Amino acid sequence: MLTLAKAHRAVFLSLVLCACGAAPLRPGDRAASEQVSQETADYAQLARGEGRVFRFDPAASRIRIYVYRVGRVGHNHVVYPVRFNAQAFLPAQGMSRAQLDLEFRLDELELDAPAERAALGPAFASVIDEGDIARTREHMLGEENLQAGQYPVVHVHALQIAGEPPKLAAQLQIELHGERRATWVAVDATCLPERLCLAGSLVIKQTDFGIRPYTALGGLLGVQDTLVLDFRLVSG
Repeated sequence: MLTLAKAHRAVFLSLVLCACGAAPLRPGDRAASEQVSQETADYAQLARGEGRVFRFDPAASRIRIYVYRVGRVGHNHVVYPVRFNAQAFLPAQGMSRAQLDLEFRLDELELDAPAERAALGPAFASVIDEGDIARTREHMLGEENLQAGQYPVVHVHALQIAGEPPKLAAQLQIELHGERRATWVAVDATCLPERLCLAGSLVIKQTDFGIRPYTALGGLLGVQDTLVLDFRLVSG
């Protein structure tokens, strides 16, 4: 795909440019989402320091995950959270104390709206009927794939932020499917000082998080392991 004060732990998806180490969650953590990750920043505390907390507006922001078919059978898919919680803290000076958190619920993901597909060009030009979209979503969230009932929340937390706006580098820890992975990502930071806009792209491998990419008909129908995630977060 960043998050929220501890009171908001309710709910970004899968992503990795270069996965650097993973730690499975303890069994008690797998209720995923009822507790805030240890690493989640305390934004109420940060807001009392020298700097500014920015809370991102889902209506003005955009997170899109692109899922690609294997071969020429089936469809490419676009998946996106309609709602998420995200915020960032920028210190008055330097980036050493900067923070960023984001989370969303897998069971609130939407996919393949016709307008979304039409805007993406020939690779997403195929028309998918509502029944197929519903079945794809059901499988994606089910026991053979994301297991959203057991691991309902995706949480992204910045372990480090370096550089200076408008060009930042963020080491993000992604918590998904009971696994944690860390990766460095280049981020464009603009709209300052009135607002904060963050934009970038991530590459994710489902298998890095213990997720089995969908396959059927002996591999003739399925999706690739690698996903692409684009984001643009705009503060309110």
